[in-house]
Amino acid sequence: MGTPIPQYHFEGVSLVLVESNRDVRGSIRMSLQHEGFGEVRDTHLLERARTWVAEAPPDLLIANADYLDACRLFRGIRHQSVGEDPFVPIIAVSGAGMPPQIRRAIDSGADHILVKPVTIENLLERVLRLVRSRKPFVVTSDYIGPDRRREPRPGPTAPLIDVPNVLRAKATRSADPAELRKAVRQAVVEINHRKMERNAFQIAWLVARVVDGDAAPERAAHLTRLLETAEDLARRLSGTKHDHVSGLCRSLIQVTTKLLQPETTADARDIKVLPHLASAIGAAFPDDGETAAIARDISESVSRLAPK
Repeated sequence: MGTPIPQYHFEGVSLVLVESNRDVRGSIRMSLQHEGFGEVRDTHLLERARTWVAEAPPDLLIANADYLDACRLFRGIRHQSVGEDPFVPIIAVSGAGMPPQIRRAIDSGADHILVKPVTIENLLERVLRLVRSRKPFVVTSDYIGPDRRREPRPGPTAPLIDVPNVLRAKATRSADPAELRKAVRQAVVEINHRKMERNAFQIAWLVARVVDGDAAPERAAHLTRLLETAEDLARRLSGTKHDHVSGLCRSLIQVTTKLLQPETTADARDIKVLPHLASAIGAAFPDDGETAAIARDISESVSRLAPK
């Protein structure tokens, strides 16, 4: 088997391969190395791959999507809870081929899905697609990843974010490593900002559902999502120009955690606090000193008002 496109140089591309079947894994690794990939780390342990990605994001991840937590790993990469680079190209491989499994992999942010049996020709074709072009990323309240829209939708849509194509830059030796890192950092800042905005909108929506008095199961689900969203926003705020909102998020996390405790009867004051926090978080993103001061004042007031 010859190299499909001679001008590409894959020896400097770092690749992580996750596959439970030892024979399949070995065959894919050998084929990739034959095609010139020099840095291939392979494992049957998803947690080991998670550790590798967290320590040093690879230039390409090829992973069996049928692992129980594989889609959680993909989502963790995109949302930066695993590793620092949300743009790692992901090729998901599935032996199931069933619509629900495929949909989960797509919704987790994978770039491409391959259904077994996988030939090295099909795999390389997907790799070369990623080398030639990356789809722009979109950020919504629950998704970060390649834009999945086949045609424009009516009405306002989430802005598209250009993805630094590190895989292409390395395969074509066309960029300085320092410039690559700079481009990734800049794109990460934009991803983070878009996600913080989306989190603020999501918090307002969830609080409205809780305050409107949804039935117990729905209310618990909304509170759980509210807590997760507030925690994600607090994590993203750290070290940014919007750091003044962190106190509001901590207050929201404190109140929401109390409301989620099954042995605690919700206090009316807890419920009353939620819209004030959601409103303050939503209004706090304009970057001016007055807004930051108001956010801190509201956070301190909420801390005094919330029952202990």
